[in-house]
Amino acid sequence: MEEYNEHLENMSISCQHKTRGRPCANESEARLHTYGERYGVQSSTCYDCMKHSCSDESHSPKYCPQCQKYHCNSCDFVFNCLECFKASCLSCHEVHVCQECYMPYCDDCKTFFYCMKCFSAVCSMECRPMAFCMKCYHSYCLDCAMVSFCEECNTMLCNDCGGMTFSG
Repeated sequence: MEEYNEHLENMSISCQHKTRGRPCANESEARLHTYGERYGVQSSTCYDCMKHSCSDESHSPKYCPQCQKYHCNSCDFVFNCLECFKASCLSCHEVHVCQECYMPYCDDCKTFFYCMKCFSAVCSMECRPMAFCMKCYHSYCLDCAMVSFCEECNTMLCNDCGGMTFSG
């Protein structure tokens, strides 16, 4: 790891500000952590595109504790749950973002509803009403509703569970 860090230092990697001709007062080194919780993780470098960024909080790659990688905002976003502040990139699926209100929550703090047809995710029925099949418990947004309501038994069923085709 020390040899790799020396190699990175010899490459004279500049942050993305400097490569775009802008000054950078917060430049940090692209190096592997050789001790501690982030042992073996390369700092200040996006793991997807391998671009190095400075330690400026608004531009630096964000750390995802789930996959233990840094991601720049061009490749993947790291979100914090609004309630417990758990962090996760979108690829790890630990923190979800509501597609209506754009608020991030983890599964422990809020139950998300996913449309089984278009896979949109919402954090509450207030954000976007959903239709539920009372037999398989799958949910559908009203744009993709594949459920029908039975007036005899007062239940909703999706097409797979015996409901008739209904398009909302």
